Amino acid sequence: MSLVRPNAVITLAGQSYTAAEAALMRMRVALSVRGAHDGVALTVWPSSKLARADIGAKISVALGPSGSEVDVWSGEVNAVAASPDALSITGLASTAALSRTRISQTYMDQSVADIVRALAAGVDLDQVESDLMAAQAAPDAPAVAAYGAASEAGADQWHWILSSPAPQGNGPFLRLVPAVRTREGADAMARALASRAARAATCGRLGLVGRADVRPGDLVDIAGLPGNSPGTLRVLEVDHLLDPGQGFMTALTVQGASA
Repeated sequence: MSLVRPNAVITLAGQSYTAAEAALMRMRVALSVRGAHDGVALTVWPSSKLARADIGAKISVALGPSGSEVDVWSGEVNAVAASPDALSITGLASTAALSRTRISQTYMDQSVADIVRALAAGVDLDQVESDLMAAQAAPDAPAVAAYGAASEAGADQWHWILSSPAPQGNGPFLRLVPAVRTREGADAMARALASRAARAATCGRLGLVGRADVRPGDLVDIAGLPGNSPGTLRVLEVDHLLDPGQGFMTALTVQGASA
C-alpha cells in the first residue's frame, strides 16, 4: 500500500500555489446547504506568497492527494489579519454578495427555484436547491391553515380573513401563514413540513479521512453500523480540515434523505 500525501492547491488572483509553496500551516473549508455562506480559513507563515492577498481578491482551493486535487471552494478574500508568527486569511463564497443586497420585488406564479435565481442575478451559482419552506421544521410538523376564505372556493375568488380557519395536516399545533391563501397551498405546505420533520428525525455527524469529492447535497450510505441501518442520508454540511496534527480530515453533517 502506497502512502497518500494530502495536498492543497490555492489559487490567488490567477496564480496557483501548492501547500508547500504557500507556506500553509492550517486550512479549514466549510460548505453547507443550510444558508451559511461557504467559507475558507487559511493560516500561513508571515513570509508566505499569499501575504499579498488583498480584500476582494479572487481565491479558490483544491484538496486531495498530491497530483489529484479536487476543486472544493472558490470565492473572494474578505479578511486578512497579521501577527508576528502567522498570517490569517479568510474568504467567503460569491453568495456573500446576496447578504449585502436588498431587493423590493413581488413574484407571482413562479417556482421557488426561479425566484432564487432572479434574486441571485449577478452571482455565480452552480446549483439551486429549493424547498417550500426554508426554515427548519419542528420535531413535530404543524398543521397549516390558509389565511382566508378564498381557499374554500379557489384562488380566484374574493378573499377575506377567516375567524376559524380549517387546518391541513395533523400536527399538534396550527401554523397560520399569511402568504398561503388557498387550501391547496396549505395542504402542500403541511406535506412539506411533515416530510422535513421526518427527515430530520434521522441525523448525525460523520468523521472521514479526507474526502474532497463529497459535496453538500450528496447522498451517502453507511455500512457496518451496529443495529439498524439509517438508510440513505443526505449531506447538509461538509467541513474539511488540513493541518500537520490531524492531516486531511472531512466531517459530514447528515440527515435522512427521504420520508
